[in-house]
Amino acid sequence: MLPLVPGRSVVETLLRKLSLSLEGSITICANGHTNLLEAHVEAGVTRHDSIRYYRDNMPRGTGGCIKAAAPKGEPRTVFVAGGATWIEEDPQWMLAEHRAAGNALTVFCAEGRYGDVSNALTPTGMYCVEPEVLPHIRNVGFQDLKEQVIPALKAAGLRVGAVVLRRPAFEITSWSDYLRAVSRALATEAVMLPGYRELAPGIWCGQNVSIASDARIVGPALLGHDTKVKSQALVVGPAVLGPGCTVEVQSWAIRTIAADGTVIAPDVHMTDTLTGAMSPPRPRGGKSHPRTERARAAGRPAPPARAGGRLRDYLADFWLPAAALCAVFVWAFWSTASDLWGVWQNNADYSAGQLVPLAALYMMSTRRQAIRKLQFRFWSGGLLAFGLGVAVHLFGRFYLYGSLENFGMVLCAVGIIMSILGREASAKLWYPLLFLFFMLPLPHRVHLAVLLPLQDISTHVSGTVLEMLAIPVVQQGHVLEVAGHRLAVAEACSGLRMAVAFVIVTAVVVYLLRRPRWQKAIVLLTAVPIAVVCNVVRIVGSACLFNAGLDFLAQGAFHDSAGIMMMPVALLLIWIEFRALSNLAVPAGAMSVFVERVDRRHVVSGN
Repeated sequence: MLPLVPGRSVVETLLRKLSLSLEGSITICANGHTNLLEAHVEAGVTRHDSIRYYRDNMPRGTGGCIKAAAPKGEPRTVFVAGGATWIEEDPQWMLAEHRAAGNALTVFCAEGRYGDVSNALTPTGMYCVEPEVLPHIRNVGFQDLKEQVIPALKAAGLRVGAVVLRRPAFEITSWSDYLRAVSRALATEAVMLPGYRELAPGIWCGQNVSIASDARIVGPALLGHDTKVKSQALVVGPAVLGPGCTVEVQSWAIRTIAADGTVIAPDVHMTDTLTGAMSPPRPRGGKSHPRTERARAAGRPAPPARAGGRLRDYLADFWLPAAALCAVFVWAFWSTASDLWGVWQNNADYSAGQLVPLAALYMMSTRRQAIRKLQFRFWSGGLLAFGLGVAVHLFGRFYLYGSLENFGMVLCAVGIIMSILGREASAKLWYPLLFLFFMLPLPHRVHLAVLLPLQDISTHVSGTVLEMLAIPVVQQGHVLEVAGHRLAVAEACSGLRMAVAFVIVTAVVVYLLRRPRWQKAIVLLTAVPIAVVCNVVRIVGSACLFNAGLDFLAQGAFHDSAGIMMMPVALLLIWIEFRALSNLAVPAGAMSVFVERVDRRHVVSGN
């Protein structure tokens, strides 16, 4: 049911092609989904009075569908085509080739690569079947054409052959196949749509289409009725914009199929995207908004609905259960939260954890525009997370595992938020919700397992760097002796505090930046090595001050403020890493360069 051009889906295009060439009735088998097809496929796409639907409650396979769809009474040849098949060959020619070959069953193929074998024949999902094949197909059960029907025909001595098509035909089984079909449809089918004209080679426009003078369109592309392409917007085909679509300022629609009424917001780049149908918001409880009622009473047009109102209305209806859940949370976890607050205040290694809730709220606020467009409803899945958090918390309290108590508390908080926001909003905000777990200190055993290696690495690397700088240094355990001064890399100087802070900062940075996910994942994984590098810079800086005789700086201002001074250094390293990763792939701006150099016959500029 995917659209190829506005108002015509893949299966409707296939039906139109077959019905204009072949005589006889049409039967649709959908392996249990017949009702869905019957509700959408219009009989007007064929020249037949009606289309018969075979209601197969259980999947029958291709062979079973052939048996069920065969015309009763007068035996006739059955032409079979998969519902997701694109065909440009003349079906009458295919039928004539089948009869000329004398086959009982003909498999129509296209030349090209199939699997790992080049220059082979690729099945197109279309067949011709003679009446003598039907007795060899069972009346019940799943009947696969390749595994069951064809071996039965060969055993019975009936001829099975292949016919190579002269023109393109293929099954749409992937996104690339779908884009290929859209491109072919724009070249062969768009001229048949009423009200559309060819504005330029490969570019079709409906009525009342507005294109800014500095917008760029590269075909094949089809712009539906009342479509608007605004200033500095870019459309690269194959692309179909349904009626009423809007491509806002500096937005891209590259290989994009947009449903009716889709609005691509300013500065949004959509690539390889298929948008769903857009439906207007419905008032809750069957009642209209008061502003709408007042406008109707005064005879004025109703004001436009605000997407954010749905969230406000939902929270207004759900405030009592939400308040009850929050009250239960505060009552149950007050002591655990107090203990966690004490850890933040007394343990400098984890003092950055108190900033995590504020950072999570800020990250959520950056997605408020997308969240406002969602339909909010209570989600019971959040209560499951809440119950799991309670169980983890009780287990930790009973067996004296403080880390599990804290983990259960945060899991309960996440469950409450998920219940209130609903499933869709929770899916949008999964990253900030998981980010809340960064507020927790490491379990004691993990803390000890990480602390000593960090001390060792910081000490050894710092000593090596000092030797490379020609500064005499003697290392004894976690102590560096420089210019007669003993510089101890104590637990507080191990870099754990810096590592925790940098991981939190890096997690926020990668969420806010617009970069590919693989780049974000790499930068997030390198947060701890960056923290170690910054800690080494701090230790080496202190040693250099001692070596220069500036003891008062090394033991005073520099020592006290070095941790804060390393934060810009860490951000600089993150920026350098992103720049290096960006150079590993073709930048997005290369597309605009490609468009500038495209043949001017395929570029539309002007209204």
